[in-house]
Amino acid sequence: MRCITRLASICELNEALCGSEKDVSVAEFLPALSRSIEQAFGDKVSFEACVEDDVRLDHNRARCLGLIYSEAAMNALKHGFRGLPAGQVRATFRRLKDHWEMVVEDNGVGFEPPASVSGRGLGYMSELARQLAGELGFEKLQPDFRVRLTFPA
Repeated sequence: MRCITRLASICELNEALCGSEKDVSVAEFLPALSRSIEQAFGDKVSFEACVEDDVRLDHNRARCLGLIYSEAAMNALKHGFRGLPAGQVRATFRRLKDHWEMVVEDNGVGFEPPASVSGRGLGYMSELARQLAGELGFEKLQPDFRVRLTFPA
């Protein structure tokens, strides 16, 4: 399932990035990526992406952002909704002074944030965040789970 979703995410990103040397509109591709994941796996879980401004990122930064979102969504599917009849994954993207912030939050059962990043999915997201010169954090809410990415604007 993870491989298929990663491939679908890459295809969606490539579709958004192909044929253009211009920057990528986050307001267009993040919701499109959300719809793609929901079509593939959304029988019980809905996906939503909200972008506050029409932000444009270069291809590399957009690719990293999309892959982090996809991985966070897959982690929510894998860990967040066990035993629940339905759920929601929501991503928000906005500017905070001199940084961009993406928050991916689910309303599932959550799990304890790791003391260190050791899992493949979390390690993958952390590496992508480093490529953005950004910071990645994990937070268990009651009962939700949140992934927060910040990176320089």
